[in-house]
Amino acid sequence: MAKYSPEKLAECIKWVEVNGLYPQRCGSPVKDFCRAMGISWDTLQSWYKKPEFSDAIKKANEFFATSTVQAVTNALKNRAIGYTVTLEESEAGPETIIEYDPTTGKKIREREGDKLVTKKAKRKQVHVAADVAAGIFLLTNLDSDRWKNPDRWGAGSSQPMDPPRELTAKEARDFRKGLEKEY
Repeated sequence: MAKYSPEKLAECIKWVEVNGLYPQRCGSPVKDFCRAMGISWDTLQSWYKKPEFSDAIKKANEFFATSTVQAVTNALKNRAIGYTVTLEESEAGPETIIEYDPTTGKKIREREGDKLVTKKAKRKQVHVAADVAAGIFLLTNLDSDRWKNPDRWGAGSSQPMDPPRELTAKEARDFRKGLEKEY
């Protein structure tokens, strides 16, 4: 069993910042934490009685929650406006072994080895198109005063609804620029 120490506390904090800890929102179950730290449930409970431990774990959980929300928001923003990603394609084949004459240094022969190695690697840029549904979700949740979802008005609403229409190219560009400025 692990003993409580400043080093162990630092290890616990780092783990919780990356994984979260269960009762706090969407983190990992406590049993995963205990297993990773090499401690029992009872040991965890006794450590929680130490204010420096419980305060540090609480702060680490808050960091986990904040950083997770930020990462998901950024990913949703990228999905809403589209993004470009670099993909690397590689081709594997047997390694080439070249044998040289030790006295002359001249190449004697070339043969295939037993190991597989990367022969060619190509990089290419791929654009992932904007996702309108992600944009609508993002805007209705981040700026609900300006981007109201008509479904929220209810069936008996007197709010006028414009019929659906396609955006012009300029309106689509302006929409995207507005998102990019906001985030």
